[in-house]
Amino acid sequence: MLFPPSPRELLIALNTAPSLSRPALCRLALALDRWSAAPELPLSALSSEVGVPVPSLTRALARLPQAAAAAAEEEEQAARLGARLVTLRDPDYPAALLRLALPPPVLAIQGEIPAGPALAVVGSRRADPYGLEAADLFARSLAGTGVTIVSGFALGIDAAAHRAALAAGGKTVAVLGCGLGVDYPRGHRRLGRDIAENG
Repeated sequence: MLFPPSPRELLIALNTAPSLSRPALCRLALALDRWSAAPELPLSALSSEVGVPVPSLTRALARLPQAAAAAAEEEEQAARLGARLVTLRDPDYPAALLRLALPPPVLAIQGEIPAGPALAVVGSRRADPYGLEAADLFARSLAGTGVTIVSGFALGIDAAAHRAALAAGGKTVAVLGCGLGVDYPRGHRRLGRDIAENG
């Protein structure tokens, strides 16, 4: 007998579905209990209630039987990369993200997300010397007072902000658009390790 997947397993499985758009995935995650527990309702009514197109809802419902296996595989892959998965149903999901209209359903986290105040520092990938100096000054000063510096791990301003926070002995969080285990931007692997271990 197959047991239905847990909400956590279903969120992780949906997050791996390449055929779901990010907005549809986020809406499905927010209404998870509604659509996954009532697959017998007419698809058009359920689609309207959840706010996703019928094809997206159909693809999500098709993930139900394989959700537990897909989630286990994804968790193993994250563990091999030294990370863990956190879903919006988990108690350690960042509270600030829950205030977004469409919070990301699953985060892959390497290291820890520091508590306390945080500030995003982002800018040009092709920063001039003044921009790099300003990013360093602001990030170093703020990190030294206990503010976590958050940036996108890109070349230029982002990398300067991460490095300055680390140099100040502070905390920094890199938000990756490409996922874990990808050396992008090329040559930032060591910076990523430093952030995960010390930032």
